Amino acid sequence: MKINIHIKSFLVSFIFLIGSVSFSQDRCNTAVNLGTLPSAAACGSTNSGTTLTYNGTTTGATAENPYSALSCMDSPAADVWVSFVAPTNGNELNINFTSSLNTANIGLYASTGGCNSLSGVLCENSATGNITASLGALTPGTTYYMQISGEDETDFANFQLQLSVTNNCDLCVLGSNLTINPTPVGGFYLPGTTVDVCLEVTEYEQIGANWLAGVVPDFGPGWNTATLVGVSAPPGSGSYVWVYANGPAGQGWYVDVDPVGPGGPDGNLTNNYGDPSIDGTGTWTFCFRITTVNSCTPNLDLSITFDTLSDYETGGYGTAGCVGDPSFPFFAEMQCCNIPLITSVNATCLALGSATVQGQGGVTPYDYVWENSSGTVIYTNNNNAGVSSFSGLAPGVYTVTVTDNVGCVQIVDITIAGAASNTASAASSSPTICVNSLMPNITHTTTIATGIANSGISGANGLPAGVSATWSAGVITISGTPTASGTFLYNIPLTGGCGTVFATGTIVVNPSPTLTSITSITPICSGNNAVYTLTGTPNAVVTYNINGGASQTVTLNAAGTGTVTVPSVTANTTLNAISIAAAGTTVSGNASSASGGLNSANSVGVISASGAAANTVNSATIDNANNTLTLTLQHLVPAGTIITISIARDNNQGSVTISDGTANIGAFNAGPNDVLQHITVTTTVATSTIVITRVNGATWFDGVQYSFVLPGCSNTIAVSNTVVVTVPTVPTISTTAPTCAATGSSTITNYSGALTYTFTPSGPTVGAGGLISGMTVGTGYTVTAGNGSCTSVASASFTNLAMLVTPAVPTISTTAPTCIATGSSTITNY
Repeated sequence: MKINIHIKSFLVSFIFLIGSVSFSQDRCNTAVNLGTLPSAAACGSTNSGTTLTYNGTTTGATAENPYSALSCMDSPAADVWVSFVAPTNGNELNINFTSSLNTANIGLYASTGGCNSLSGVLCENSATGNITASLGALTPGTTYYMQISGEDETDFANFQLQLSVTNNCDLCVLGSNLTINPTPVGGFYLPGTTVDVCLEVTEYEQIGANWLAGVVPDFGPGWNTATLVGVSAPPGSGSYVWVYANGPAGQGWYVDVDPVGPGGPDGNLTNNYGDPSIDGTGTWTFCFRITTVNSCTPNLDLSITFDTLSDYETGGYGTAGCVGDPSFPFFAEMQCCNIPLITSVNATCLALGSATVQGQGGVTPYDYVWENSSGTVIYTNNNNAGVSSFSGLAPGVYTVTVTDNVGCVQIVDITIAGAASNTASAASSSPTICVNSLMPNITHTTTIATGIANSGISGANGLPAGVSATWSAGVITISGTPTASGTFLYNIPLTGGCGTVFATGTIVVNPSPTLTSITSITPICSGNNAVYTLTGTPNAVVTYNINGGASQTVTLNAAGTGTVTVPSVTANTTLNAISIAAAGTTVSGNASSASGGLNSANSVGVISASGAAANTVNSATIDNANNTLTLTLQHLVPAGTIITISIARDNNQGSVTISDGTANIGAFNAGPNDVLQHITVTTTVATSTIVITRVNGATWFDGVQYSFVLPGCSNTIAVSNTVVVTVPTVPTISTTAPTCAATGSSTITNYSGALTYTFTPSGPTVGAGGLISGMTVGTGYTVTAGNGSCTSVASASFTNLAMLVTPAVPTISTTAPTCIATGSSTITNY
């Protein structure tokens, strides 16, 4: 059985990326971490683990310079990197890669310490854009890096990568590691380099009682096999001894023991059992040392192949076994000179930059050719055995080609960064607030700057009066209570660093609504309606009460007026206006930014129509490797806001939960795959954050949409108006009794010449002083008093009586006296 180890470490890039922006995962050290792969089941059951699916893209990727790839891969090419950890259970990796790339390339590397210690273990190339491959003897707990690319720097496409782990229970070597010291630099060794190579067996299954009996390396033509020595091997068990010798499969480590006697090795390497102590899990390490050839042939093969032999394969045991174990490739190539050393000094506000390049290895002297980013040669420095220096470099990328005296070429890129100019981020918010109300803080993040102009000064830099800006630890904070209304476009100058840079933004300060006046028609008659006209800010809502009663509201029209009518009042009535609020404004929005997920920018902005196809152009992806998508909304929306979510499943397992940053407010796991649906959720708190979290499978997320009413400004007021109710006094009648000389008479004792008196029945009139004339004797009358608009209640009924009749004059008859009686008189008409 053979273990082929083929390593090509990725080239260390000497491009200084200060101030530059690159695709987020097109370098090993920015690889997307897929986490630990799902474990396979134990032997004796269904052995495959759950498939991990990752949807990615090479669109926007670049090829680093110098470029590194395994030997089967097209290069240079636009590449991306992912990483994962092998699970504790499982020894074979299954890879299924689908894409529309013209040519698909996959390089898989094992790592013992990040991107600086990569060992190539699998290399695949396909002209169809699709790859199906497997890797045997996956090492549990090891971190693997995968490089994915097309045929060149312009071959871009979306892709789907599926990874699963299987337990192959028919292997003997179930776990192994390879260590190389030193590791190849950029995948290359120089001539005359001595390398220690150790194969560590960590798990061995003695199938058919076959014991491990030999470990034999095979070397590519770039190695000087005359320098090969065995450095160390396990101690063996009892009389079973590991010896370094030229055995049946070549020079390597073999078990030697006398099979019939009690002694040790007998020199015959074909009549021995293997080492019985190598069984199960443990650490059994076999080390060799070898040196590359001294003469240099560029790209000469420096691969190494290890054979692991059972005692059946060496001839010492008759039962076949352990002959189908997997293999691992290890590749390296010869390089006649090493990557040059470089240093650089970035440009400043006052000076251009400079750089040095020094050839390494090969045959001196060196020729140095410096080019700018357009490929124009700007400096040639030939026959230089030392350092090539160049100054006066403007910010940019420069390429230096170093050629040694026998034609070995190395090319490096140097980036000279400009003196970093001040930067200021966009405002954290653009508030619309009310005058004399505390404004939520606005922040800007700055770089390079050491402060701002007019720090802490109210109203400076275009801010409203009552608002100021301060700077601390790279953050501008704008705060305060605006005392003036209007739209304020502020420009805050940054100080320190280079360049004239402003933090800019907009603050809208709405004025407080006002109630200009309340008018009414007054006085009015009792029983009439009291009508009030309110004038103020158009469309504002006025809260009022009548005579201190319950609060009521009236909305002013677009012209700024409103009417309140109180029906049938009988007493003076007062309308008290106590507050006024401007009309609310309907605000709509979407996500302004997003983080997490794959292609998160696709979830920002206007959403697609329901029923539209979900794809990598209009939607972000939430999957196992990108399991959370966080959206920042354009506004702080209040609790109870209805959010429309545009979403679709990418596969049948697609399932997510939806949160407002505080509580889960919804879930999605249904509907046709790849077809956008619109669902709604409702916020539980005021928030500007929506979080989508993967539960299972893969899900498309297109974006969000919402609207809410932003309350208008309000103001406490105290404006009143009273309608006076006027009622003429009821006439008071004084009646004089008739006499023998005159009929009776009536007088209005509370007579007022300002009033009009109306009699019922009609006929009488009233003169100055209130004396009523024109009454018919014996007729009953009532009278009301009127002031032209109001009429009093009718008086009590009154009547003038007829003049009294004069009695007849009495007639007297007198009787003369007699002797016996006095005279007498008699009223004859009595």
